[in-house]
Amino acid sequence: MKSSGISPNVVTYNILIHGFCRLGDWEIVKILFISMMDQGLQPCVVTFSVVIDFLCKKGKFDEVNRLLQLMIQQGVEPNSYTYNILMNGYCLTGRIHDARELLNSITGKGYRADVVSYTTLINWYCKNKIVNKALSLYQEMISEGIRPNVIVYNTLINGLCNSGELEKANELLSYMEEKGCAPDVVTFSTLMFGFLKNNEMPKVVELLHKMAERNVKPNEFIMSLVMQLLMKAKNYCECLNQLPQFLVQKC
Repeated sequence: MKSSGISPNVVTYNILIHGFCRLGDWEIVKILFISMMDQGLQPCVVTFSVVIDFLCKKGKFDEVNRLLQLMIQQGVEPNSYTYNILMNGYCLTGRIHDARELLNSITGKGYRADVVSYTTLINWYCKNKIVNKALSLYQEMISEGIRPNVIVYNTLINGLCNSGELEKANELLSYMEEKGCAPDVVTFSTLMFGFLKNNEMPKVVELLHKMAERNVKPNEFIMSLVMQLLMKAKNYCECLNQLPQFLVQKC
C-alpha cells in the first residue's frame, strides 16, 4: 500500500486491528497500534474499544486499565459502547461488583446506560442463579425509562426456569406481551423445556397452542420437545390430538 504511494488512515488500521483481534494475535495488534501512533494517526474511540474488547475477553485487565489511561491522555472519551465492552469483560471474568459499579458510575459521566448495559448484568445474575438481583435490575431499567427487549425477557425467563420458578416465568411471558414485546421461538422453547422437565404436560401443550396462535414457527429443538412430550404421555393418541395442527395431523 505504501509502495504505491497510498498512506493507511485510521479506518485502514481499525480494520487490520479488528481482524487480528479476531485471530487472537495480540503481538500484531500491539505492533499495528504503535505503528499507527508513530505515523501521527490518532486512534479513535473505535480503535480503543476494539482493543479493549480483545483484552477484556483475555482477562488482561492491567492492559485494559493502561489503555484506558492512554485513551484519556489522548483526549478520546470512552462512549457507551466502550463502557458496555468493559461491563461484559468484568462479567465474563466474574467481576460482577466492578460491572455493577461501572453501571452506576457512567451516569455520573454524562452517559445513559442502555438495554445492552442492563442485559449484560442481568445475564450474569441469571447464569449464576441470583435471579432476585436480575429482577431488581429489570425493574431498575424500566424505572430509568429503558424498554426491555425480547433478549432481556428470554434471559429472565431462562433464569427463572433454571431456579425452579416456572409460574413466575410463565407470568413474565404474559407481562412481556402486555408491554408490546412479542415472544419468539426461544421464549417458548425455554418455558416448554422447563415445564417438560417438571412433568407439567398440559402447560407444554398450552404453550404450543400459544405459539400457533402467534404464528411462531417451531424449530428443531421445539420438535424434539414435542417428541419427548409424546413419549412421556400416558395416552399417546390423546396427547397427539391435543397438539396444534401446525405440528401434527390429528389421529
